[in-house]
Amino acid sequence: MQFKYYICLPNPLQICFALCLIFPPNHMFNTDDLARMWIALGFIQPSHIQGETIKNIGGRYFDIVVKKIFF
Repeated sequence: MQFKYYICLPNPLQICFALCLIFPPNHMFNTDDLARMWIALGFIQPSHIQGETIKNIGGRYFDIVVKKIFF
């Protein structure tokens, strides 16, 4: 069931979620730490939206992944 949601994610979100698979089951993710990892690895690109930071995008990506029931 979750695979269906994964393939519907945009490519940048698929890449971000794939990184999470290196952690053990039941790992407690910290939104800011995970977003920083995604940024450091170049998974999140700057936005063209005025005033939106890369950190905001990372938080938004995390929220989307959580809403899709991956965590």
